[in-house]
Amino acid sequence: MFKYFVSREFLFTLLGLVGLGVLTYLALFFLILPMYTRHGAGITVPDVQEMSYAEALELLDDADLRPDEEPVSIYMEGMAPGLVVKQYPGPYSRVKPGRLVSLTINQSRPPMVAVPLIKDMILYQAKVRLEGKKLAVGRVTRVPHIGKDKVLEVKYNGQDISGKSNIKVPMGSRIDVVVGQGLGAYRVKIPDLTGLTYDEGYGLLKDMGLGIGSVVYNSRGPSEELGKIYAQTPRSGVGDSVRIGTTISLSVYGTAPEANEGIIVEQIDQETNPDGN
Repeated sequence: MFKYFVSREFLFTLLGLVGLGVLTYLALFFLILPMYTRHGAGITVPDVQEMSYAEALELLDDADLRPDEEPVSIYMEGMAPGLVVKQYPGPYSRVKPGRLVSLTINQSRPPMVAVPLIKDMILYQAKVRLEGKKLAVGRVTRVPHIGKDKVLEVKYNGQDISGKSNIKVPMGSRIDVVVGQGLGAYRVKIPDLTGLTYDEGYGLLKDMGLGIGSVVYNSRGPSEELGKIYAQTPRSGVGDSVRIGTTISLSVYGTAPEANEGIIVEQIDQETNPDGN
């Protein structure tokens, strides 16, 4: 037995086995495995961003890549619907043939979002709140009001949505607001309130950003003029103006109502001239 292991026959057999093993190793790692795994075969991923989904599918298929048949959809303002927003792997990456390329497509309609409650906020605060919901400030209308930049009304497509909750609009929509001018340099012409009823005068002053001061009632006035304003302080005149927030005192024919909110009431029982003299 010992003689066999030291014989030339055993040596040749051993060398043959070693050679066969080396050939098998070389064939396995340098021929069979590369063919199976396509080692060394690389494809440059084309840039399909901002292409239509159909164009992206065709280009990826031509490049021997597998396009994503169920792409993710998001909404990108300012980009046409149906275009590829992004891809993975990214453009010009080196990948193996047949690699799946995931696509994200811009959806055709923006999602609906709730309009936050911004009434009574300052304009800047309202802007921040709207932008947080992917909305924007649209038309800003300034009206006479003591609160500078205070949001008085909120509108969407001309509809007043002030103070309404759960109003949903498409993402990216513009919300119109009406804000106050505030005091300071803003002045308005003094309106002529004589001949108007108290309610009419109050409404006009409110719309102009003015207020009502003291109200004097004269129960001795003509019956057909009851409830109407016959004098005011300051008076209306050509070129006369006052700052926003100024109060106008009124003289009204009739008796004082039982309840008055936020006004000073004086009762005149004796006969006086309409102008108070």
